[in-house]
Amino acid sequence: MWRSGDAGHTGFDQARCGDLGFGVAGADRALSKGVTREALLAQLAAAPRRFGIARARTAVELADPRSDSAGESLSRVELWRLGLAPDELQFEVVVGGVTYRSDF
Repeated sequence: MWRSGDAGHTGFDQARCGDLGFGVAGADRALSKGVTREALLAQLAAAPRRFGIARARTAVELADPRSDSAGESLSRVELWRLGLAPDELQFEVVVGGVTYRSDF
């Protein structure tokens, strides 16, 4: 079990009790901080009847540690809801010798 306030526990609570987008953002952050997807799934398995557990499962399924920001996570969830989930989160474009980085 995680200690209160650590990345995995916070991500779990956000995914379970809040909006799906914020849950994905929390799970993205937990994964980027080194919490494994298996650890998040174990937390879900330990609480099968808790409020919001189905939403939390979806958040963990959609989570991606490559996400650079909560805004990107929220946008990704909205694209997923529309059936347009991106394969790539960021890509680089070179214009006039200058490299720019963009989401999706």
